[in-house]
Order: sequence, then C-alpha cells, then structure tokens
Amino acid sequence: RQGGEMTDAPVPLAGAQPRGEAAPVAGGGGGAASPPPPAARRGRTSPLLPTLAVSESDGPPVRTRGRLSSNDWTRGADIGAIFGLDVGGSLAKLVFFERTAPPGIVRPPSASSLAKPTMERARSLEVLNTPACSKALRSFYDFMASEEITKYLGSVVHEDHLAFYSQDLGGMIHFVHFATSDMDRVLQLIRSHKLAHAVLRLGCTGGGSFKYQKEIEEQLGVQVVAVDEMETLVRGIEFVVSTVAGECYTYKLEGDEDAEEDKERDPLVEDGQGAEDEPTSAKKVSERWTAKVQRPAVALQDIFPYLLVSIGSGVSIVRVDGFNSYQRVSGSSIGGGTFFGLARLITGCSSYDELLKLAQCGDATKCDMLVGDIYGRTYSKIGLASDVVASSFGRLMSMPTEDIEQLTKPEDRARALLMMITNNIGQVAYLNAVQHNTSRIYFIGNFLRRNKISCHRLSYAIDYWSSSQMEARFLEHEGYFGALGAWILSASQEEDLPLPLGQSRATPPPSSPNGPHAP
Repeated sequence: RQGGEMTDAPVPLAGAQPRGEAAPVAGGGGGAASPPPPAARRGRTSPLLPTLAVSESDGPPVRTRGRLSSNDWTRGADIGAIFGLDVGGSLAKLVFFERTAPPGIVRPPSASSLAKPTMERARSLEVLNTPACSKALRSFYDFMASEEITKYLGSVVHEDHLAFYSQDLGGMIHFVHFATSDMDRVLQLIRSHKLAHAVLRLGCTGGGSFKYQKEIEEQLGVQVVAVDEMETLVRGIEFVVSTVAGECYTYKLEGDEDAEEDKERDPLVEDGQGAEDEPTSAKKVSERWTAKVQRPAVALQDIFPYLLVSIGSGVSIVRVDGFNSYQRVSGSSIGGGTFFGLARLITGCSSYDELLKLAQCGDATKCDMLVGDIYGRTYSKIGLASDVVASSFGRLMSMPTEDIEQLTKPEDRARALLMMITNNIGQVAYLNAVQHNTSRIYFIGNFLRRNKISCHRLSYAIDYWSSSQMEARFLEHEGYFGALGAWILSASQEEDLPLPLGQSRATPPPSSPNGPHAP
C-alpha cells in the first residue's frame, strides 16, 4: 500500500502469519474438509446457494435455481461470531473469520498472553464446531467468493492481501469493504440468499451502525450488538500490532551514508531549493526519507503506553495506557478536512486522490517564504538554514494578486498546503508525546491513505524533533481497526443480551412470504 523499499525484515512471532499467504486447509467441523480460503475460490458459484440472475436494474438479484430451502442449511446454525462490521460515512468495512489449519508448525497459544476480549472471542468460536454451523459456513464462504457479489455490487473490494492467520483464534481473518451508499443493496442481497437465517447477532460500530440498525434488525432479523467506536479502534489496533508480523512500519532515510548529515536538518526545511553554499540543505529530504521499514510484532504487554493520532477531518490524540485505559488528551481542528476544503478552493480539484497526485508534482517553495527570503542566507545565530520555512504561503504576501495565478501552479499550492497541514500535525503530535512521556506514536486515519508525502514527512519530523528517540508508526490494516474491534469486543456482550423475541440458538428466526426474510 505504501511505496519504498522494505528493509530490516521483521522477526515474526511464533505463529504469526504474514499477510496475503493463505494457510493450508485442514478438517472442519463435523469431520468434513474445510473449503479453500475465499481468495482461492473467487469467481466460483456456490454449490449450496442459489445462483443469481443479475440485471442492469437496481432491483435485488432473483434466484433462478435453488437446491436447498433456507431451513435445510440454516436450522440450528448461528455463525454471527465470525463477523465484525464498521459502517462509516463513506465506507462500510467487514471482517470475517475462517477456521483453518496453522501455516506450519507453531507453538500453542498461551492464555496468559491474551487480552480478555480475545479470549472471550476465542471461546465464542467454539459454537462453530457443530455440523449445522459447518454447513452454513461453507455456504457463506462460497457466497463471498462468488461472482454474483461483484456483479451486483460494484463497490465491493476483497482485500485478500490483508488477510492473516491468527494463532490465538485458530484461523484466517479476511477483509472486505463496500460503499456505505450500497447498504440497502447489501441487505437485499443477503435476504435473497437467506444468509441472515444463520446469524442471530452482529457486532457493529461506527456512526452508520446506528443509522442502519433498524433496517438490519427489521429486514434481516439480526440483532445489532453496538460497540463503542473508540473502544473498537483501540482494541483493533492492539490486536493487529501484537498479532501480525510487519503490521507496523515507518520511513527512514534511503541509504545510511548520509543519515547523520541529514539529521542536522530542520523538518521544516523545504524539498530542495537550498543556497549554493549549502549543498547538504539542497538535498530533497522528502524524496530521500522514503525507505519503508517494517517493525516486528510485539508482545501485547509491551505496547503500552502509546499515543494514537487519528487524522480525519480534524485530529484527535488519545493516550492509551493499558487495556480499557485510554483518554483523549488533545486534538486539532486543522486536519484532513482542512486540507481537502482549502485545496479545492485554491486548485479547483474535486477529489482527494486528484489532489494528492497534483501535490506530488508541486514545488512548495513557489508559495512559502523561507529564511533565506528574509535574511538572504542562513541565520546561523539560531541555527536556521536558508531553506527552512519561515512562513507557509508567506511568499504570496508580496506577490501582486494578478500574478499569483501565473507565478504559482495549482500543484505548487496543493503541495504547500499539504506540507503546512502535515508539519502542523507532526508538531502537535510530538509535543503531546513529550508531555505525556511516550515514545510510540501511531498515526492513523483517512488522511494518510495513499498519502505517502505526509507519511514521509511525519516520519522525518518526529525523528528530527525527538533526536531519534521517538518514531512515527503507521499500520497496514488502516481502516479496519473498528471492524476488528467490533468483532472481538462484541463477544463479551453476546451472552448478556436477550435474544430477539421468538428466537433461540437452536432455531432460525421466523420467516414468512411477507416478512423480513422474504426473498
């Protein structure tokens, strides 16, 4: 997902499964062989579910062939323990679990090393060992791998490269997302296959989980187990950081020979544009601080404390001290929304991806005022090189209004704005890390998706300001922590909640031609 060479190969924990490597298949519940993972089955038609006649209309798919009625393959089955859903404003993220054999010889999991929520989820997965659940699971996995889904829902993305094996839970965890605007069509698709008959409860988080709770419960007969959004985020991050080898990564200087030389530079130094008598400063830091270095998984107890910097429309900063021990300590209204809004104003672009592509080609020094613009040279008394930014967009102050469009390009303005926002976020994060005495800073949020410019700059800035005592870290499963946390944490709530009226774990929810389960 991020560019750059990978160095310092991670040292996997025993049993940690590298992303994207499918685990060998072993026997499943009831003595039957488990199906191959969804990635290997992609494009097949389910042998247990009816095929779909997909038309160009907006209506739900129509079954053209059926081999089993819903009661034949869902009676007595409850596979809700394998799902976690995070419904955001633009994307809905789904994680689901698949029991498989471990990828090689691994040590048995140690219960003492597991957080309580993970242990509870592990115990809840024991319900999947019944013959009824095994049949329902095979139907679901084939359903997820069928061509009908992508034909009917163009926004569905199976992120097979993110799938990983969890030793503690004994299976693969898979990741899918789709546009939240397609939620109604997703519900129609599930109803047409009667999959909801095999699910009693569903762990959900995100603002959309409240928005669509009524529809999910009334149309599918599935009880929504709502989990606090911040709790799911924190728990999801802790789970992958302690489970997945290479989950965390940062960026370092390309090559070691110039590392010490460039560490003397201020992170506010512009990309190039140095004075002729300052050859070191003339090097383009953001183009050289690009070596992607992945970090090994760490023991769960060694994660704390850490600072979580979530960059969405604004910035929220949370200090996490331990299990169920976290607090929001700071934040900023200057975040991704600020960049997107102002960038649209000064460039005319309408999409975030377009802005990032534009910024990659820009030169921020066309807009920014540098120390050299003020003093004509390096301000040696206080250690400022001539190419340090003195004022973001300050160069435009003295530029005639009618010349701004000619002397600066949209890509220059986009780059200058992106660097200004990123530098500000990095400074705020660093100061909070100092105040709260933590060296680990995890940056997450939609602002960083496909935004390598900001990831490179944050990595360099945190390293410089902290004299290499702190590190900016990023995560491969960005965007899925809420869904993972909802899946894990909902286990502790499932047994405490009453079942929907008229349902039990031994029987499917009621169905009638006019009811919520009608095809």
